[in-house]
Amino acid sequence: MNVQAGGHGPTLEAANGSYIQTFVKQNVVLCFGGQRFMWDFVTAKVSTPLLITDFLCANGLLVDVKNRRLFNAETFSSLPCSLSGSGTAVVLCTLHI
Repeated sequence: MNVQAGGHGPTLEAANGSYIQTFVKQNVVLCFGGQRFMWDFVTAKVSTPLLITDFLCANGLLVDVKNRRLFNAETFSSLPCSLSGSGTAVVLCTLHI
């Protein structure tokens, strides 16, 4: 992804109330299970990339926390994921863009 110097993207706030430095909003194509999904992602200065629920909902993707997978609700294809932190709520899929 191209990142503009200076951090002049949309304002994002972390769960702890701190602000997250962002750069640009960019349309990116992700491939899960042989299917392509387009989304306008915000490039931000974070240690771990996250998929937001808006992306999951808009693309019919379901989170299976127990089995650590994302499922396409139409095709039932899946993508293995890992759990973040304490492993209680956040499912992460490492994106290589």
